[in-house]
Amino acid sequence: MDEAGSARRGPFVRAAFFCDSVIREAGSGRTTFVGCFDRAIVTDSATSQENAASDDRAATLSALLVVELVAENGPSEAEVRLRLETPDGEVRDVGESALLDLSGRFASARGEIRAELTLSQGGLHWVHILVGGQPATQVPFEVRTESSP
Repeated sequence: MDEAGSARRGPFVRAAFFCDSVIREAGSGRTTFVGCFDRAIVTDSATSQENAASDDRAATLSALLVVELVAENGPSEAEVRLRLETPDGEVRDVGESALLDLSGRFASARGEIRAELTLSQGGLHWVHILVGGQPATQVPFEVRTESSP
């Protein structure tokens, strides 16, 4: 209970990370996350600062963000959306929203959201995770740029 004496509800983000793919074992239901990553190296001169405004020359990364929620006494469903914040402060929605089922007490649910990230500059990007329209957490994503040989 918090200081006011009310019960925690949630949902809360238990985990959030990028990976290439997810494998589920049919019999046991075990899940394996393949190729977890937190950065990308873009080898294209188009990502330099002077070309940052040119979206048609920016690199696009197709990324899978895994989000796991837990709720003690929360709602039965939660919508999860993503927003990408670039190093220069631009914020835009990315990916489709996911509706996660949190039925039952102490429920947890995992969603996978495929997002096309347009990376037009190097530096630290942030992926903001919104649950039920409210900011829940953010995941750092570093982009390193290298010139093409």
